[in-house]
Amino acid sequence: MNESVRNALKAEIHNRENVQSVTLDGYTDFVFLNKKGLPMYGTAYSVDFSNMIKKYNKHHKEKLPKISPHNLRHTFCTNMANKNMPPKALQYIMGHKDITTTLDIMHMVQRNLLKLLWNH
Repeated sequence: MNESVRNALKAEIHNRENVQSVTLDGYTDFVFLNKKGLPMYGTAYSVDFSNMIKKYNKHHKEKLPKISPHNLRHTFCTNMANKNMPPKALQYIMGHKDITTTLDIMHMVQRNLLKLLWNH
């Protein structure tokens, strides 16, 4: 984590309101909370993310594409696979229960890379 990310997370924690003490699956101290002070969940991230893109596109000439937090997750996984991160490490970071999920993604990345090489 670089300094700007660390500072952004600290600012988010410092500026939030209505923080509720919650423990989910043994985890506490969530960074991103909803308006009620409770941890955000998948659908809320997707809706908020979509709204941010719409708001940005409304005020900027160069538009952002329709993307979701899940797209970002796949992009991260793909980039790490492209950097030859060991499959077990990537599985752990991505939270895949089964290594075959991680290996399938890595195989897809390698297949796409080979297609690029054959076309050039």
